[in-house]
Amino acid sequence: TNFGIMFVPFEGLYAEVVSRPGLIETLGRDYHVNVAGPSTMAAILNSLQMSYQTFRLQKRTDDVLRVLSAVKAELPRYQAALRRAQQQIETAGKTVEGIITTRTNVMERKLKDIDALEDAREADEILGLESAGLLADQKDED
Repeated sequence: TNFGIMFVPFEGLYAEVVSRPGLIETLGRDYHVNVAGPSTMAAILNSLQMSYQTFRLQKRTDDVLRVLSAVKAELPRYQAALRRAQQQIETAGKTVEGIITTRTNVMERKLKDIDALEDAREADEILGLESAGLLADQKDED
């Protein structure tokens, strides 16, 4: 610290120091020394404790403000990245929708005159989906 506390242990001595004109002001101004007696020491220590707590709180407040400032600076970039991701998702959705509607409709129109196989296992075998057919059959049996 840049100050000192001169503790005078008896009220009579403390009263003598305080009664001398200009002594307390000179000690405080020139030497950064505060005079404390038995009745004032607790108040001075309490004041010091509160000032240290205030300083610590101010430092944490500064840290919180720095974090909030960084978050505020990052927020536009975060929003832009989310917008890009949303556009990509919408584009993928439109592509899938196009495949479902256009391509599937074209294939169904071309295949409308052909009868589907009745036996699902035979269809799986022809298409090379034997393992998928076995899994589907096992689920049906359960």
